[in-house]
Amino acid sequence: MELIDALWERFKLGLVSGADLKRLTKTVPDDFFRRFKAVISGDKVNNPKPHPEPYIAAAKELFVPPLECLVVENAPLGIESAKRAGMRCIAVCSTLKRNLISDADFIVDDINALWAFFDYIID
Repeated sequence: MELIDALWERFKLGLVSGADLKRLTKTVPDDFFRRFKAVISGDKVNNPKPHPEPYIAAAKELFVPPLECLVVENAPLGIESAKRAGMRCIAVCSTLKRNLISDADFIVDDINALWAFFDYIID
């Protein structure tokens, strides 16, 4: 949450999930969603990941061109979806090994490594 709060102060954040909104609201605290200017759940799109539609929908809601978006993902279908939408993608080895998420533009070992990554690109 600290990282999301830090990024929320500097960037337009979107949340893209294959889960439907009802399921999402059961798994995260209510105030979690207020940090995101766009929330694209599985029930908001016709074509789920790996189709690019979910990420394109998020970019449209954020009023940000896909080429200016950076996606954080942890799964191959999400990475493929982001790349097909024309976005850069950083993958986090939270549940899968590097070789399974190697199509991402950048890979970090865990969520904590995202702090260093964002510190580097912000400065």
